Amino acid sequence: MYVAVSDLDGKPGPDVVVWERTAKNVSVFLNRGDGVLLGKKDLPGGTAPQTGIAIDANLDGIVDLVTGNEATNAIYLHVGKGDGTFEAPKSIGQSVYSRHMIGRDVNLDGIPDLIVANYVATGSVSILLGDGTGNFPKVLNYPTGRATTGVATGFANGDGKLDIFACNSISNNLSVLLSTSE
Repeated sequence: MYVAVSDLDGKPGPDVVVWERTAKNVSVFLNRGDGVLLGKKDLPGGTAPQTGIAIDANLDGIVDLVTGNEATNAIYLHVGKGDGTFEAPKSIGQSVYSRHMIGRDVNLDGIPDLIVANYVATGSVSILLGDGTGNFPKVLNYPTGRATTGVATGFANGDGKLDIFACNSISNNLSVLLSTSE
């Protein structure tokens, strides 16, 4: 299970999203405004929604939900409507048994991109470059250690460029992908 906290409805108090692999859905809990979460609203998450994030993928100022589905190897976008509801999911890319994802502006163009940890025998990280419309047309894949389970970003070598760190469970190590962006 993965969880995200974000403002999904424009009302006071943070709302909560939970990606539940075994329940096969994405659950949204809206905040009443006083810290009490209202009953959950389930969104279709596919066969096995393993991971997800809340991010403004189409730059309209409204939070959207991105889901990585490990059974279908698909990544889905639920476009937010700003009132705590979402459009039906659309496929925006492929991953390989996605286990974890984060949103960052990897190529420094002001548009959020996705970084996905792919849990496969060989291990890899996929970067899906966003175009600001909710689509991620360019995918870059980088090998890591075996069975990549998590990703994070930071500045590994002090050059001011965002680098990617990937933890690998079977090879029991950490991969560092140094940025080559200008």
